[in-house]
Amino acid sequence: MLQDANEDASKRSLNVMIELYKRHIWNDDKTVNAIWAGVEHADPKIVANASKFFLILDYDYQSESDVDSDEAEDAAALLKHHKGSKLTKAKKAYLERAIKS
Repeated sequence: MLQDANEDASKRSLNVMIELYKRHIWNDDKTVNAIWAGVEHADPKIVANASKFFLILDYDYQSESDVDSDEAEDAAALLKHHKGSKLTKAKKAYLERAIKS
């Protein structure tokens, strides 16, 4: 798809490959070689995106489970902070649900 005459399709396929690499789904040599083909493309925007990929290789993808656990830790800290102070039933239920999930 990167060598396609339609530049819009090439841009989209490059962006999809980069996103899949970031998410550690397609993180093999074949994907990196396909992105390298974008560096040799005629369109300057595709060349810029592909070059940016190789210049910034510190992709740390944070999965949704990591985000949920961070929210649970924040909720636990809030509940500990409010311990002894008056909580409404709704706020207490919200914090307890956040800790359980």
